[in-house]
Amino acid sequence: MSLFYMLVKKICQYLVNILIQIKTLLIMINKRNRDCKITNLQNAFNKRKKCGISETLVWTRFSGSYTVEAAMVLPLFVSFMVVCIFVMKIFVIKTGVQRAMDITTSQMACVAIDKEEDLNVLAVAAVCDANILQEDIPLRFLLGDIAGISYINSDTSGNYIDLEVDYYVTFPLKIFGRKGVHINQVSSARKWVGYDPTEKESGEIYVYVTEHGEVYHTSLSCPYLNPSVRAIDASTIKDCRSKGGGKYEACKYCRPKKGDYSIYYITDYGDAYHCRLDCGALKRNIKRVKLEDVEGMEMCSKCGGKN
Repeated sequence: MSLFYMLVKKICQYLVNILIQIKTLLIMINKRNRDCKITNLQNAFNKRKKCGISETLVWTRFSGSYTVEAAMVLPLFVSFMVVCIFVMKIFVIKTGVQRAMDITTSQMACVAIDKEEDLNVLAVAAVCDANILQEDIPLRFLLGDIAGISYINSDTSGNYIDLEVDYYVTFPLKIFGRKGVHINQVSSARKWVGYDPTEKESGEIYVYVTEHGEVYHTSLSCPYLNPSVRAIDASTIKDCRSKGGGKYEACKYCRPKKGDYSIYYITDYGDAYHCRLDCGALKRNIKRVKLEDVEGMEMCSKCGGKN
């Protein structure tokens, strides 16, 4: 997303600077034309006055400058709208490709159950291409269509499937260049090969995350990863407090409405109450990932960084 923001910011700054310069130029032109018109009219009036012709000075307005301004600004406005649509297209393409990559790594992780066999990168790339074709992605904007997606930096050796793609999204206007914007995306999943004690010897740091979690955990025994679910009377939810002293808010996934349920479900260290025991927020689909793969997530306050 930082690439999108940077691209939009630069384009906006470029267009704003152009508009400011055009506006300044037009103001100078209007002022000069107005001064010239006033001088010419004043001279004509003085000549007619010397000839003894008494006449009222009439001031006139000329709107030609607005036509010039519109002719210069309209193409810039159209270009700006095209660029905005282009940025939205990039977002759609990135979202679809990332979804296809995540599906591919999950599928291939289930297939790779033998530690001794390494997956062929070409086979993984073929599966990913098939998943991309199933997504509603405007591939015509990619340089080389789907064949322009490169998997050269992908790695399927070891216990992880590290899928990395590179491709270019072409510009709708040739004035920005012919090659386009370079996009790099990655997706990783651990193979279903079971516990491997040699992973700790490799020097990599691993943490634990959940499907709906917003933090990562350094200990598998963290209470947040093993919640103790209990049922309470719905009428007492306002007086209930977690072990951390916080109030319980309505779960944003099952969305319990007051008055519709007589029983709510809570956890000791949670911050939400639930109307269904099978709510996805109560389940803990725990994944073990590398610390470098959870960049942007905060550490769990309960784990405290203890392994």
